[in-house]
Amino acid sequence: MEQMSTAADETPARPAESIVGTPARRPGSVRRTASITTVWPNGTDANLQLVGRCRDLHTRADGAAVVLAEASMIVDVGPMHTITGISVSPDRPGVERLVGAPTGSRLRTAIDEAAPGEREAATPLHFLLDDLAG
Repeated sequence: MEQMSTAADETPARPAESIVGTPARRPGSVRRTASITTVWPNGTDANLQLVGRCRDLHTRADGAAVVLAEASMIVDVGPMHTITGISVSPDRPGVERLVGAPTGSRLRTAIDEAAPGEREAATPLHFLLDDLAG
């Protein structure tokens, strides 16, 4: 079987009919946006770091945007996909209990214990933390 290799600078061309940018926000709507970026602050042979942010934005009838809720996280992940450090905003006492936990599906129980009520409230912070389990 032939192996394919792609250099980092050989980004494929965008499909001809793809959309650039984000759709206009409708008055009266709420939109959640989130991003999680993986970085290697000490090189790719070292631990990785997940930097995430999420916000809920309400577009008023007059088109003005109002941030309803927002959260961010920085999570250090070490060998064996174990959380070695975590900081979140807004501050959430108890989230430090996730240090030592492995990422993956079993992390969801640990998230519920470290940040009770976040899942039920469907907060931006829970959205970010839950991605660690996925």
